[in-house]
Amino acid sequence: LYPDGELVHITTSHHHLTDNTQIDSIVLRGDGSDGSQIEFVLDATSDLSSATFSQTGGAVQVRLVPSASSVSEMPGANGFTDLVVDWTFEVLWNWDDVATIDWMVNALDAQGEGLAPAYAQSGGLGAQGVENDLEVDGFVVMDSFGRTLSNPFSPDYPLPVRAGSTVHVEGSVRFQNTAGRRPAMDAFSAGIELDGQSIAMNATEAGIFSG
Repeated sequence: LYPDGELVHITTSHHHLTDNTQIDSIVLRGDGSDGSQIEFVLDATSDLSSATFSQTGGAVQVRLVPSASSVSEMPGANGFTDLVVDWTFEVLWNWDDVATIDWMVNALDAQGEGLAPAYAQSGGLGAQGVENDLEVDGFVVMDSFGRTLSNPFSPDYPLPVRAGSTVHVEGSVRFQNTAGRRPAMDAFSAGIELDGQSIAMNATEAGIFSG
C-alpha cells in the first residue's frame, strides 16, 4: 500500500447458509506488524438500500471512503447468492513503513456471531505491506544548448557551462524499491543544493520535478 492518492479496493464475498437477511453486519479488520489496527464495518446488510459503511479503527493510517464503497448481490458458487462488498479507502502519509498487514473479514448476525472468517495478507516475501519512503530515481542537468551536464560516463564530462547562462534541472522520485509508483504532484517537494544554497524545484506531475 502506498500514500499515492490512489484509492485502494478490497473486495469480499459473503453468504448465509439459509438466508442472507440473517447477516446483520460485516467487519473487515487489518492488523499491521507495527501494532496498528484498521477496522471497517458495514451495517444493515439485510436491507442493501440502507446499508452504511463506517470506520471504527485506524483513522491515522487510512481513510475509508463510504461514497466509493458499495455492496451488491451477485450469483455465487453452489447456487448461493453472495453479498459482494467493495471496501474503498485511501492510505495516509502518517502510516510509516509496515512489513505486513494481516486482514480478516467476517459476516455477523444480530447477536454478533459469525462463522468461517476469511484471511489474507498484504506484504511479505520481499514486499512491504506499507511503503511511504521516497527515493530519487532520475536526475538530469542540462545547459542552454540541451547538452546533458550530469552524465559522468560521457567522454566529454565534465562539460563547461557559460557564465550567466541558464541551467535546467529535472528529475523524478518514486516510492522506495518500486518499479515506478510515484507520489501525487501535491504530495512531495524536491530541491537542489548549489554552492551551499538550497533551491526549490517545481513539481510538474506525479513524482516529476524540474526547475
